[in-house]
Amino acid sequence: MLRQLNKIFGLKLHASRFWPMLWEALRKIPHLHPPTTIVGLSLVLFLLLLKRFAPRLPSILIAVVGAAGAAFLFHFEAMGIACLGRLPSGFAPPLIPNLKLREGK
Repeated sequence: MLRQLNKIFGLKLHASRFWPMLWEALRKIPHLHPPTTIVGLSLVLFLLLLKRFAPRLPSILIAVVGAAGAAFLFHFEAMGIACLGRLPSGFAPPLIPNLKLREGK
């Protein structure tokens, strides 16, 4: 979970171990990106609430679809919230599989 702090709060963390990363995150609290923090914490809260009150629902899927819809409706990129960007549309071209068998010894 600690590795996700940079995404939840909009911080750039460079440490890779737990305690240094926690310390770096605490030192950078004044540099939080407010819109990213609000969206990130809202999604975490939403996931916790769904897990508690509706554990049979696909909470991750609902959160992803909801976040994508909110990003589109509220123009997250204009607020400085990083988004995935355009996804390729259509199908991949058909390919003939490589069926060469390896010789065993």
